[in-house]
Amino acid sequence: MSNEAHSTATSPGINAISLSHPQQLICTLLLITSPAYNAQAQSANYGEVQVLIDYADRDEKLGHVSLGAVTSTTDRYFDFKSRTTETTGLSWLIESAPQYQALLGGGVDATANNETNLIAQWYVRDPADAGRGNLLLWYQFSSTWGNQTTSDFQNDIGILSPPNGGDTAPDNSRDLAQHIAWEQRFTDDSVRIQVGKLTTRVLMNLNRYAVSDREDFFTPMIVNNPVAHYTARAGLGAFAEYSGNSWYVSGMLRDADADLSKRLADFSSLDSGNWEYLAESGLTPDDVLGLGAGNYRVTVSYSDATDSADSTSSVSLSFDQDLGNRLGAYFRYATANDTFRAFDRRIAMGLQIKEPLGFSNDRIGIGYWWGSPTDDALRSESGLDLYWKLQIARFLEVSAGLQTVFDPAFDTTQDTATLAQARLRFVF
Repeated sequence: MSNEAHSTATSPGINAISLSHPQQLICTLLLITSPAYNAQAQSANYGEVQVLIDYADRDEKLGHVSLGAVTSTTDRYFDFKSRTTETTGLSWLIESAPQYQALLGGGVDATANNETNLIAQWYVRDPADAGRGNLLLWYQFSSTWGNQTTSDFQNDIGILSPPNGGDTAPDNSRDLAQHIAWEQRFTDDSVRIQVGKLTTRVLMNLNRYAVSDREDFFTPMIVNNPVAHYTARAGLGAFAEYSGNSWYVSGMLRDADADLSKRLADFSSLDSGNWEYLAESGLTPDDVLGLGAGNYRVTVSYSDATDSADSTSSVSLSFDQDLGNRLGAYFRYATANDTFRAFDRRIAMGLQIKEPLGFSNDRIGIGYWWGSPTDDALRSESGLDLYWKLQIARFLEVSAGLQTVFDPAFDTTQDTATLAQARLRFVF
């Protein structure tokens, strides 16, 4: 939601109305806002949906080449979006990001899938007004290209760690609203609330340098939280945050029984009495030891037992830190006391290089993860994920990479499994 008028690697905040980012959740509901709206409200942090903000400024997102008539046509479209936002308060973004992965050495059919995201934000009042509110929407469509879903692919390789986040198994496609919520602000932005269908990938356990398998790293072992139950759910609930100059506290209450097969929202389970509870505290200093801005988050959760799962609890850390102007570092940790997910502990860490070869919107990232399976009979997996992203044009990014999984959990005859990976990302 994927969720900052910033490049994920460069700006910790998101403009209140501009929602374009270089990232997600996911392929693409992005809001593009005009300068009149971009000047206000920097405190929101929308995770995968921040792609809306990053694409609001043409000067910052020109890309490497001009594609002639294609570029001039898309520029007219982006100008239309900016005018619409300035006059109506409505901004939107459509993102489509197909990706391909193959096992080096062959023997296993490759996998390919696409995620398309529609992200929109509508302000009924100028965001400069105190007490402003806005509607935030993220709708996602995922499709497997061919018959090899991500689950099929990883099972054939013998790994437990998902190589990408676009799995549609057991079907070849899936669509649903990830997030539909009204956001209200109070007291000069120090208080905000959201009410509606909520996903945590917009609100909590976020990270500037590990955002989405469509924007930076390919594996959810880095860009998502494969341990905590709340990252696998979305349901009706309420979120509140209180923030100071360099800190914040937030909390969320959400329906634990919500049926994810309901495309919009599930109201039928609200009377079950089963809820998820999340709390997060974070430090957000503008400068740490002269290195630059940092975000240091601690998230705790508890979920009541449901018909399909025991009660669960978790603790997660998510840190990101600038290392000067050209480097960014991240560290993530999560542990849970249950078997709701495939892993009960995960560590991830790595670096992003900004502006490799001097191109301001390109990124190189290297990440490492380790995960302990909830099934004690399986050995722990670890891995490396390396990618290089180039912004070809304002609306097009191309990424290539390698992913290596050490000690595949289901294939003890192999020490490693290495994947070649490629991705396109269209943002309109």
